[in-house]
Amino acid sequence: MINEADLDDYFQRKIKEVIENQRRSPLPNQRAQKMDEKFVRLAFLMERDEQEEFIRLYAKHVVGVEVPDPIWQKNKDWITQIGQRLNGIGERPILGGPSFWRGMGNIEGVISERDKNWLIKHDLTGHGGFNLLMFMSFWNPQSPYISPIMTSIHAWK
Repeated sequence: MINEADLDDYFQRKIKEVIENQRRSPLPNQRAQKMDEKFVRLAFLMERDEQEEFIRLYAKHVVGVEVPDPIWQKNKDWITQIGQRLNGIGERPILGGPSFWRGMGNIEGVISERDKNWLIKHDLTGHGGFNLLMFMSFWNPQSPYISPIMTSIHAWK
């Protein structure tokens, strides 16, 4: 995990800007609002290997798709499967939010163990993981894995 203080000024300002934008249209649940703000931070602070692990866990536990190793091999059918399943085409997604959050490891410092337990209890469909995907896609240009996945999700709408 990258230390937020180690980010250059541009990315530190961007984190604050995105969080401010999130606060302009608050969620009805204060705890969920705080979690979204933490997801913004995570989107900027995850290292490449952590992003890869996040994608593997999200695909497996929420969508029901196995991500190959290495992640960017020639066959990218898994990306298409994610887009189709999340848009109701073919097999239905698993929506196993609790197992997804149990599998998330190195998020200490941003999401506490108490927060993680709250997510396991309340994020039954893994929607919080999707929010994190969106933040990574839209706000973090350093995230090389997310754009093709989000493109596939939107292509099958």
